Amino acid sequence: MEKFRYHRKHLLKFLKSKKANFDFESLYIHIPFCKKKCLYCDFYSVSDKKGSIKNFFDSLKAEYEEFRSLTDLSSIKTIYIGGGTPSLLLPEEIEALSSSIFSFNDFEIEEFTFEANPESIDLAKMVSLKKIGVTRISLGVQSLDDEILRFLGRIHSSEDARKAAREIKNLGFDLNIDIIYGIPGQTFGSLVDTVKQVVYLEPDSISAYALTVKKDTFNGLPLKSSEAYFEEYLYIVEFLRKNGYRHYEVSNWAHDGKESKHNLNYWLRKNYLGLGPSAASLIDDVRFSNEPSVTKYLTNNSAYFLEVLNEDQILLERFYLAMRTSLGFDISQSVTLNVEFLKEFVNQGLLEVSDNRIVPTDRGMFVLDSIVASLIA
Repeated sequence: MEKFRYHRKHLLKFLKSKKANFDFESLYIHIPFCKKKCLYCDFYSVSDKKGSIKNFFDSLKAEYEEFRSLTDLSSIKTIYIGGGTPSLLLPEEIEALSSSIFSFNDFEIEEFTFEANPESIDLAKMVSLKKIGVTRISLGVQSLDDEILRFLGRIHSSEDARKAAREIKNLGFDLNIDIIYGIPGQTFGSLVDTVKQVVYLEPDSISAYALTVKKDTFNGLPLKSSEAYFEEYLYIVEFLRKNGYRHYEVSNWAHDGKESKHNLNYWLRKNYLGLGPSAASLIDDVRFSNEPSVTKYLTNNSAYFLEVLNEDQILLERFYLAMRTSLGFDISQSVTLNVEFLKEFVNQGLLEVSDNRIVPTDRGMFVLDSIVASLIA
């Protein structure tokens, strides 16, 4: 798939020439600043926002206004502010996102998510989040074992996480909690304790991600075996099910009606706009992402990396994304699958076929990438 590199004005010119459908369903805003870079994190971030935030907001507004020249963006139904660590913003900076840049009240928003870390979220910031219309906070807990938090390079304590979760719930936000499993050196009992404590905090939804790193070791310790990952994953699946959480996507569980609408838009391949360094966007057959550089972004000189997909590529992408969810994929769509592998995966209890849909089971979700690769080979 060929990629092209455009400056923003050339990207906008190209998009206008495509006469694409600019009905964006979702808006993502990337706040790239972190107090400290976590050892496992692959998301683009920088560890200092001092002196940069006003200039960053100016650049964010400039980018937003240029995309508004394509459309009024009134079709946006979900907003997600991620990072980085958005909760590093001060209360007045949070409110400035709406008053000076986006005018969030102009949107008919169904869900507005804000990412936060336990050590940098407080009541004053939560009040400001309420003012700009945030409905959901995703809290980066990762573990409730203080030794494991230190090992991961996190700077909050388990008590910080519990306190933040309680305050978020008390102020009426929907609460999502992120945790990580497959951590080297963490005992099975420690993971079990974290999962139980998280459920006790009564979040509306839970994200559980397998630790993924590019090397065979993490922070000096060898990675766990695939069998150990699977054992921890199955425990999470079973315990969350028993406590009323539905497994609606590979790494996500929720009480009914509390699924992330924003993320579901990604998995259903609806159009979305991403603003900020490294943020990605999708418009029909065109996908583009902003260059991951705060320095260039602050000078309005960052590039966009763009690719144009053909119909076969789009269909395969729809297939893969849909298979990540409990909705599965409608096999009446014209994608060619390996029937022998499909039968084998059904017999192994990894897939189910019902009402013209292929749906992954909990076990199937754990090995989804290899299943999809086999089916489309």
